[in-house]
Amino acid sequence: NWYAYIPDTAAAGKDKSYWPIKEYKGDRYPEFSAYNAQGSVESWIISPKIDIPIGTNTLLFDVKVAHYNATCLSVKLSTDFDGSDASVATWIDITSNFTLPKEPTSGYGKLLSAGTYDLSKYAGQSIYIAFAYKGNSTSDPKETTTYQVENIKIINGPLVDLFEQRNDVYCYNGTKWEQANKFMAVQPADKDRVSSTDKAKTYLPMLLANNYPYALEGDTALAVYSNGETITKWAYTNGQWGEASTIEQRTIQFIHNGQFWLFDPAVNYTMTKDDHQIMVDYIRNHAELNIFHNKKDKGKDSEFYYGFSVNYNNISFRLSYRESYLSSDTELSALSTTEEKLALLWKRSEEGMRIFLELRFPDAVPEVSGVEVYYHVQVNVYGSDGDIAPAVPYIYTYRCTGSNPATFEFVERKQVE
Repeated sequence: NWYAYIPDTAAAGKDKSYWPIKEYKGDRYPEFSAYNAQGSVESWIISPKIDIPIGTNTLLFDVKVAHYNATCLSVKLSTDFDGSDASVATWIDITSNFTLPKEPTSGYGKLLSAGTYDLSKYAGQSIYIAFAYKGNSTSDPKETTTYQVENIKIINGPLVDLFEQRNDVYCYNGTKWEQANKFMAVQPADKDRVSSTDKAKTYLPMLLANNYPYALEGDTALAVYSNGETITKWAYTNGQWGEASTIEQRTIQFIHNGQFWLFDPAVNYTMTKDDHQIMVDYIRNHAELNIFHNKKDKGKDSEFYYGFSVNYNNISFRLSYRESYLSSDTELSALSTTEEKLALLWKRSEEGMRIFLELRFPDAVPEVSGVEVYYHVQVNVYGSDGDIAPAVPYIYTYRCTGSNPATFEFVERKQVE
């Protein structure tokens, strides 16, 4: 039951005045951005009245940033807000007590703790907390950073670190990763006993028998030695430990988030002629778009709304090819300059590539092991000057935002160096 407050209801960006509440996997959170607003926009969300008890009290929340280009979020506190008119209340800006991320400049970052603010001075009083967004989509530079605010809490009493950083070993069971229940690391003092394969095969079964005296038939264990360079799997069969030959080595992509190495589920994909056919079929099968299906050149299946071409395996921006379609393409025909027309075609290509991903990867998921999934799709673009410029490879990047079926959000487009 948070309040919405719009300081300037006449602002140009009033079309995006309110913080929408979004939901992902049952997690509901407010998110705001001035992106695509008609101009400047300011929007607040204000908490219900909060009674601060006697003692130590701490405000904390988590924040996720996307497409950072300016600091647009501030945190405010009031003790005299009447629950209806925020304009006459006294608001104290407490933003400097928190750390709001200033990255990434493209795509979505991780959900991070913004820090804490000591509320002990307000013990015995009632307060209101406000998150105020102020941005502008037409300013230069633009101020359209996206913010998600989650896990807003006030803790009464001393803060306790509930988390412990530790290293664990996981095994893949064929469908998912599970924590290994038996894992043994040979210590440096015993390195001479496993200095060769033959020595390790003699010593490790004895060490396993000593460490796991109550092993049951079929139990397995992992043993690591040689400074972590060698891992072997062992199975308890017929009353003794023997080496199992089911270890499979894999190369998996990881990224570094500034603190830790994390599994990176990003998908890198290059479009083929079959992929372009998916989009040509999409145009042909939609009544409002099938006028743009090229029916003249047999064997050269293509369409001239987005520009997907099966024969040439590219997206074509060549304007001369679109002349016979201008009577149906009122959006393109309304533009006078080549630059305006190309800007529209680039924008359409982003939409077309999003549709392609949703058709090509309907089972995509937004996260894998807590890491957001990005798709990097390479495609050739022909006629980027509106005429006969050679085909140039570009990579379109999208973030998967939903599943069953998958949905995607455009992040950026880069020319391949």
